[in-house]
Amino acid sequence: MSTSKLYQFQEWLENKVSAALPEDVEVLCRRKGNVENDVQNALSTLGIAVVIEPPLPLAWSKTYLLKAETVESEIHILENVLLQTTQETAYSLLETLAKALHEERCDELGGSVITLGNVRDESPADEPIIHFVLPLTNALNL
Repeated sequence: MSTSKLYQFQEWLENKVSAALPEDVEVLCRRKGNVENDVQNALSTLGIAVVIEPPLPLAWSKTYLLKAETVESEIHILENVLLQTTQETAYSLLETLAKALHEERCDELGGSVITLGNVRDESPADEPIIHFVLPLTNALNL
């Protein structure tokens, strides 16, 4: 088990997201192997994929104790509209995750309340893929 608070926060976030998703939708992340292959596999079988990017500190505190003042994490929600086999869509999962994460906080790591960022639509124009990115920011005591 890593002692990194950023790693622990990522695990906490993965657990929160997993709890909000239908049981057939798996949370994918870089630390579990080749995420690109996992996403392609999920999109070709289930038609839905959810990926959590590792948290990235963007601003540090100017105090004696180290604190990541701004930590950004991204959740990618992808849907293959031609092969989608679930009741869920990228839109419904975006709403579900926004509701589940709004005003959440990771108290055990000294985290501040999660702020939802502006959703980005990174859907390719030439493929039947919907790709939303939900950025989250908070602060963590390190």
